[in-house]
Amino acid sequence: MTTSIPRVLENKKIVIKVGGSTLGKGDSTIPDIVALWKRGAKPVVVHGGGKVITDWVAKLGIQPEFIDGLSRTDKATLDVAVAVLAGLVNSQLVAEFQSAGANAVGISGVSDGLLEAEVLNPDLGYVGKIVKANPAPLETLIDAGSIPVIAPTALNLYPSNIDEDGILSGIQFEIMPWDTGQFVTPDYSIDILNLDGTLDFSLKAESISFSISSILAATDQTDFRPIKGPVPVKGVIPTRAILLSLILIGTVAGMIWTWRQRQRAQYQKIDYAVMEAPEDRALRRLKELDASGLSKEYYADLSHISREFMETKYFIRALEMTTEEIHAFRSLFPMGESQFSQWVQFLNEADMVKYAREIPSKEKMSVDKEKISSLIHQL
Repeated sequence: MTTSIPRVLENKKIVIKVGGSTLGKGDSTIPDIVALWKRGAKPVVVHGGGKVITDWVAKLGIQPEFIDGLSRTDKATLDVAVAVLAGLVNSQLVAEFQSAGANAVGISGVSDGLLEAEVLNPDLGYVGKIVKANPAPLETLIDAGSIPVIAPTALNLYPSNIDEDGILSGIQFEIMPWDTGQFVTPDYSIDILNLDGTLDFSLKAESISFSISSILAATDQTDFRPIKGPVPVKGVIPTRAILLSLILIGTVAGMIWTWRQRQRAQYQKIDYAVMEAPEDRALRRLKELDASGLSKEYYADLSHISREFMETKYFIRALEMTTEEIHAFRSLFPMGESQFSQWVQFLNEADMVKYAREIPSKEKMSVDKEKISSLIHQL
């Protein structure tokens, strides 16, 4: 913001809302507004201050009132709000603008009839809505090269609705008859009490006499039908029913598709008559073993061939045992001591290659293959 400004904002009036809670918080809003003003924009600042008002109301011991969950602004609260908004907050903002190098003038919505309002809800006291605005004071300040800083107060167009003590007056009642005939409203009064139960003031209403006549008596037409309420009309297209039907159909179709995609278990009877003997299978796999690939894969296959041979020949689960377990359970393997030691030594060397701790030469790989082949022939 402090380096450039879009050309579309030059010589344009810009209304900016500044929250009162930004005061003293190190916010960059005011320097940014001053940067706009210095580059040809014409900002108009409207500020809040609800948090500051709440703090001062609490300091003064004013008890908040609520009607149907909404805060009511009485005369005492209004006095604090006007003092805080048009005095404290407005002055602090103007001072910050002046310190930042801008010409700023603090005014309120009451100044020169800038804003006029009417009571939004008499039950809520001094809470209103803007119904009229007079931009002339703002134009004068802008033309003079200043930044208007506006406190959000306004003139009450109908001050008779609320008296000087913040009490509602001039309440209007609406009488709605439900039949024809002559009627007289009763005399009645409404007493408004203080918190301690003492009488604050009373509203008194005189009796009113009025009559209601039927238009049927003044016309020859007597076939008026009774008034009926609106008849609910259903939509031409039952969108909800169609969507629910599509969802149901899609769910059922998905279940059927999933059921058909399931994998059925396939069982195949093994014909042991055509299976190879352990020696034949081991020698065939040794013949098919390729030494041109990676040494890790070569030794993994060579170790697997020797373990598979021991397992299928002696019915010992050598494929599931580690080299340490094979060495520990020496008594399970019915072979000579030298043959067992030679095999375990090979398994240890194969583990070192598989875990990339050793890199054998091509000659070593060929020698180890011949060792396993010789072991198989011996057993």
